[in-house]
Amino acid sequence: MSTKALFDEGMIKVKENDHINAIKIFTEVITLENGHADALSQRAVAYLNIERYDLSLIDMNKAAEIDPLYSYRYASRAYLKTRIGDLEGAVADYEKAAELDPSDGINYNNLALAQEQLGYANKAKSNFKKSDDLTGVTATRIARQSKERDQEEVTNEVKPTQKSVVKETLTTKSGFKDFIRFIKNGFKIKSND
Repeated sequence: MSTKALFDEGMIKVKENDHINAIKIFTEVITLENGHADALSQRAVAYLNIERYDLSLIDMNKAAEIDPLYSYRYASRAYLKTRIGDLEGAVADYEKAAELDPSDGINYNNLALAQEQLGYANKAKSNFKKSDDLTGVTATRIARQSKERDQEEVTNEVKPTQKSVVKETLTTKSGFKDFIRFIKNGFKIKSND
């Protein structure tokens, strides 16, 4: 079986949420074709879905090393870094993803979310604006004053077709799956209607 056919079989397993078998198949692809960045990325996502963050990070690092000009490599790794609590690392990767693909509003949104968690309110505000401009989403920021905290909370009023991709990408497992679907659909958002 060719590496392409094997890779396609692995993608079927991904769509079926059969992450263990997807990992096995992508491992076979990587064994047959050392340096297969897409197989490394997909195996990393499968590892992420079974919460093997250590192995996911190793594969994401290798994929970015092999294919350093593809913004998805950095955006995926940034998502993982957010999950494991490395917000500074996530910010650096989202910045690199945005640099490589300045037309991707999702990267700017996720960069702003990470910056906001680190307390970089002005940078976050600027990146939310870039995301809003690129995606057509109107963000409403509600400032809350409190004795314990003085922080901004972000709520997004989004079009139904953009809700799961923009709002939930970093906060839920299903949001990440929607993000992957968005990538697979050629960076097009499809309506759930």
